[in-house]
This record gives sequence, structure tokens and C-alpha cells, in this order.
Amino acid sequence: YWQHRVAFESTYGDIDPTVIVPFEGQHPAVIQDWIENSANPSFTFNPDYQLSRRERKHRLLRPLEKQFGWDVSRRHFRIIRDYRPGD
Repeated sequence: YWQHRVAFESTYGDIDPTVIVPFEGQHPAVIQDWIENSANPSFTFNPDYQLSRRERKHRLLRPLEKQFGWDVSRRHFRIIRDYRPGD
């Protein structure tokens, strides 16, 4: 059943380059072997990639979130009252 499926292969270059920053920290020991032997060391951004509408929106919102401390990605509701079980 699975023999004829093509394995997913991507360079992950189709992404907004402004959201990726170099990692300066240290990875957990559990993943060190994978990073050294299997991770994609030759990651490059696709220069022909066109940003989607959503990516353009996020590119505009990101500086506002940082400047004002907003988080527009998480809360799409308004609390009417506190819920307390048993009340």
C-alpha cells in the first residue's frame, strides 16, 4: 500500500524570510545526533517565492504586536463572565 507513495521532500524555502532568525542557543542532547546527521544543512530561501495574503498581513502586524505588546493571533473572543464550576 505505501510502496508507491512518493516521500515528502522539501527544502522548506517557501517561507517569509523575515520570520526566520539564526538559532544562537544550544539544542537538547536528545536531538543533537539528528541535527548533525540528518537535518537539512543547506537551507536557502526561495528567491522567487511570493508571499501569501496571510503572510503579508502577519508581516504588517508583527511590528505592532512587538511595539504594543499585543497578541492578535491568540484571542478571537471576549470574556463575558468568569466561569466557576458549581455556580
